[in-house]
Amino acid sequence: DMMYRNHDERYNFGIKKAFNYIKLLQDGGYSDPVDQQILYAAMGEPTAIEVHRTMFVPTLENQGDDEQRAKWLPLARNFKILGAYAQTELGHGSNVQGIETVATYDKATQEFVIDSPTLTSRKWWPGGLGKTANHAMVHARLFLDGEDVGVQAFLVQIRSMEDHEPLPGIEVGDIGPKVGFNGVDNGYCAFHKIRVPRENMMMRYAKVLPNGTFVKPKSDKLVYLTMVQIRAYLIRSLGQGMGMATTITTRFSAARVQGRKAPGATKGEFQVLDYQNQQHVLFPYIAISYAGFFAGTGLIGMHDSALAIVKSGDPSFGSKLADLHAVCSGLKAWLANHVSDGIENCRRLCGGHGFTHSSNLGHLF
Repeated sequence: DMMYRNHDERYNFGIKKAFNYIKLLQDGGYSDPVDQQILYAAMGEPTAIEVHRTMFVPTLENQGDDEQRAKWLPLARNFKILGAYAQTELGHGSNVQGIETVATYDKATQEFVIDSPTLTSRKWWPGGLGKTANHAMVHARLFLDGEDVGVQAFLVQIRSMEDHEPLPGIEVGDIGPKVGFNGVDNGYCAFHKIRVPRENMMMRYAKVLPNGTFVKPKSDKLVYLTMVQIRAYLIRSLGQGMGMATTITTRFSAARVQGRKAPGATKGEFQVLDYQNQQHVLFPYIAISYAGFFAGTGLIGMHDSALAIVKSGDPSFGSKLADLHAVCSGLKAWLANHVSDGIENCRRLCGGHGFTHSSNLGHLF
């Protein structure tokens, strides 16, 4: 009955499902990560904890140093804190180097002053930011003694742990209903010279010492590892979505009969699936669904291998990251285009029945 619910109702229903998902994990019945993924997928559409699971926690795992992981990972893994991944802004998305949010280091207090200096520097789109998250992994340009040393990730508390109200100096809210993903509260956030401790910058690779000295990472692309990982998962999920759409369409085409088998015959009609024009459109999308799923699974493996190389200190990690970034970025764009076209064509192949919400094709799109 999801098609009868508005944005707020779908969000609230998703929160209930997420609550029960967390309870099942905490009861100890789903300790294996694969089992957890299957359990989460069984909830249907994504919920407000999607980004917390897939981006916020992995960033802590992969970019926090030993002390940071020891302090925050237990809280994040047990959902004691809920996080968003605040990279995309109103003015810049994939162009990470164009991010305008600023983090200026104050040596006197050993704090970072985080500010949104322009309208377009407001964080815009992060899932879970609108209503759910009380923390955010904020990507901002780091300035040391007036010098821009690049984009870094900072753990920022955005809401009170007592009453969930926004903290002073922070504007945050929901961007409203969308074409899809209405169980997720995509949000916006602006920072007005708020302060966070020096220890809140992710320092596994890049570091800022108490005196303001900057220790450069081996590669400035290491901060993007989480985004590369999520692109690999998106590629696999695009294959899964295409698979759902082609399954619906294949079943309809097999069950639906249309057209008599012989002129003047009173019995016997062709299955719609028997028509070559139906096969000509449908079958390539079945192939794309398999290709997307297996390619995404392979890229997830490539990401894990690249991450292991980074952690080992092998100097070849730079080329691995470059290859992975190029493949993930290109394939995500190519596959998303074909899958969106494919779902629309599947809808058309189902005739008028594809136009109903009950077909689920509109929801998949």
